Order: sequence, then structure tokens, then C-alpha cells
Amino acid sequence: MKKIICIMFTALLMTSSLSGCGSDSSKAVSNRESMASEVKSKAEDIGDDVREGVTDAAQAITDNFERMISDGQVSDGDGIIGNEDDDSSDTEDTTVPDSTD
Repeated sequence: MKKIICIMFTALLMTSSLSGCGSDSSKAVSNRESMASEVKSKAEDIGDDVREGVTDAAQAITDNFERMISDGQVSDGDGIIGNEDDDSSDTEDTTVPDSTD
């Protein structure tokens, strides 16, 4: 994300520095518009690449999790992971009584 912002900022700086040069205002406007459309195109390309990368990563995580479940690496008594009740009555008291009384 930082790279995207840096690229867009750099393109904006290039556009602003080039638009100040020259005495022909119509040429400057034309140059500015062409650079703006180029920056927009590049930003859309970067957005598409990021979107594709995130989609691929999410799919890889889902596939890995499904594989772990089917291999039995992730399991639970009722088949739903994360819904365990915190029932302290089922656990054994392992505290040591203080004998200094």
C-alpha cells in the first residue's frame, strides 16, 4: 500500500513540475491531461494487481484450512472450532494449599 501511495505521489509531483514549464498554456494543459490519464491508468493497473493478489492469498488460506480439516489436523469434539464453553467445574483444582497457617 505504501508503494502505491509513493508511486501516485511521484506521478503527481512529475505532473506538477512539468505543467509549470513552457509558455504555451494549451500545450501545458494537454500535457497535464495526458499525464493525468497515464497516472490514472497506472493506478488502476496497480489496483487490479493488488486486488488479484489479495484474492489469491484469501483463496490459498481457504484451501489450506480446508486441507487441514480434511487431513484431521484441525478438529473439535462437535466439529465447530472456537465455541468451547469456559466451564471451570470440569477442571481439576491444582492449587497448592498454603501450609504456613
